[in-house]
Amino acid sequence: MKFAVILSLICVCFAAQNKSASQYAAELGFKTFEHEFNSFKINHSKQYSTAEEEEQRKVNFLQTLQRIEKHNELFKRGLESYEKGVNQFADLTNAEYQSIFVMPDPSVQKPALAEPYIADPESLSLAPQSFDWRQSGKVTSVKNQGGCGSCWAFSVLATLESAFLIKHNQNLDLSEEQLVDCTNSRCGGQTVDSAFKYVQAHGVESEGQYPYSAGSGHYNNCGDQPSAPHTHIQGYRGLGHAVGPNLATDQEIMAAIQANGPVSITFNAAGNDFRDYKSGVLASNDMGWTAAHAVIITGWGTEGGRDYWVIKNSWGAGWGAQGYIKLARVIADASPVTEQAKFTGKIWVVLAGCNEGWDNYSIKANVYRAYQMIRGNGIPEENIIVMQPDDIANNKLNPTPGKVKSEFTGSDVYHGVPKHYTGADVSVENFLGVLKGDPKLAARGKRVVNSGPNDHIFVYTIGHGDDS
Repeated sequence: MKFAVILSLICVCFAAQNKSASQYAAELGFKTFEHEFNSFKINHSKQYSTAEEEEQRKVNFLQTLQRIEKHNELFKRGLESYEKGVNQFADLTNAEYQSIFVMPDPSVQKPALAEPYIADPESLSLAPQSFDWRQSGKVTSVKNQGGCGSCWAFSVLATLESAFLIKHNQNLDLSEEQLVDCTNSRCGGQTVDSAFKYVQAHGVESEGQYPYSAGSGHYNNCGDQPSAPHTHIQGYRGLGHAVGPNLATDQEIMAAIQANGPVSITFNAAGNDFRDYKSGVLASNDMGWTAAHAVIITGWGTEGGRDYWVIKNSWGAGWGAQGYIKLARVIADASPVTEQAKFTGKIWVVLAGCNEGWDNYSIKANVYRAYQMIRGNGIPEENIIVMQPDDIANNKLNPTPGKVKSEFTGSDVYHGVPKHYTGADVSVENFLGVLKGDPKLAARGKRVVNSGPNDHIFVYTIGHGDDS
């Protein structure tokens, strides 16, 4: 079995200490914090409804700056292959950022893929060291999906726009809004396969005829006008499968791109490394497990000894390298989707908040939030074990009785959290017994890890040492 263990220290709670984000920024050495935050708001047209919300956004922004500064120090020393930078996501929590990635997980929903693309065998060995359709002007400009989960629509139509440029030398600007409105996605994500099928069956209008309005997260009823000019496709081909043994090789992808144009792909991009990317070759395993994101590959190359794909994103030209990212090919091949296809065991999760009392509010709140996130990512309840004192939700000092928040303006994370081990049962002996699958605990009706040789165990503990 494999263990993933995270030992977490308590983070400073801004609100509890009655210090503002700006005061903490000054203490941490960010002397130009206020100027940077105000510039960020102007550059990205940020407006907040209340002073409380703005303060929380400052907290998020400061945490982003800390993360970027720490990484870029390694980049300057040659220990990282890519640089991070501030972009439109810098004031968001991780949960808010990840809400952009709402496409169906391809490892769960397996659409009927198109007829597979078969490359000319000779072309598989003839790919040049570098290639990019942008160099011949066959890639349309970078667009911005905004706050709508519509990356799949932008990805599919970007490939079609390039295909028309390559074949007909005709520059099209196709309507992503039509796909959002007319496939019932409602900004909630869709598979690229479904988008290709829609265009094949119905065609798609131009952006001028059917402009994009879903960037704010809102959608409309289908406004397709059959009498308007439409762009149609006769068909499309699939490069391997999203999961399973038939994954496309680098050579097959290169051959397809060189022969036909950019291709639409999906991968997991929920991690902060992708979120914060600015330049260089992103080689990171922090790409998330379940949140799928659709983009297009326009080419490939090598930089600093690392082979990479040239990826066109749909987050505007202000993100990344003018809307693009160089993604290391070796990391893409070892993506979480590939690993999930090979994994046949169970995933066990042990969550433990170790310290008692109201002063340790954040310890228990983080455990509750971790439970909600893990359940939200599909881990069965029967595979999760929670240890926590359970002494804050109904504490007399709690201003919201029965509720616990892990963020100042966040929602309740306490509701639904099981009470497997509480009070005096939260002990070192029981913690070790849970991990070992202690039969004595099981005989008492307590839940323990009952893992097999192919299972994975994720352990999250948070707390601080004391004399007890």
